Amino acid sequence: MLGLVAGLLIRYGGPRIVALVRWLAIFALVGWIVEPFKTLLLAPVGLAFAQLRLTPVTVLMDALPVLLPAAIVVVVALQLSRPEVRAAQIAAGRRPSTGRVPLMLGLLLTLGAVGVDYYVLNGVAAQHASQLAARQFGAGYQYYTNSLSMVLDERRGYTATVQAWNDKEVRLIPVQWKN
Repeated sequence: MLGLVAGLLIRYGGPRIVALVRWLAIFALVGWIVEPFKTLLLAPVGLAFAQLRLTPVTVLMDALPVLLPAAIVVVVALQLSRPEVRAAQIAAGRRPSTGRVPLMLGLLLTLGAVGVDYYVLNGVAAQHASQLAARQFGAGYQYYTNSLSMVLDERRGYTATVQAWNDKEVRLIPVQWKN
């Protein structure tokens, strides 16, 4: 869908729209490139190796839905940065940007988002979720909270998913608790 929208905007838009699509593609570039690897970057190294060793197909299948949009963004950014496109922009009276500003803004946003994820997934609530899972499954596993959500309705509390792993398996354990 992303590629179709970008293609239609480029096809039927003028030089301004092409410049906007290029700017947005360059802005999104870093985030889409980092996204397939974010889980591996945030998770403990032992968990990442256990997943790759025990369930390589699952790791690949989890990455595939993110790789296609990432590839589309990369292709759009590269194609709209070609010299012919830049020459057409100049001929239309537009000065093409270097792409540094959207790239730096995208980098800052991506680093900020990864930093927030790291802070949340290693914070007090995430540690509590891991402790609840450890009480349930014991000391034969190592634990890592890979998702955490606050429930803000009348039940007020948290829901989390904790990954438990050892040499033989990787498990997902849902946990929840009230404030």
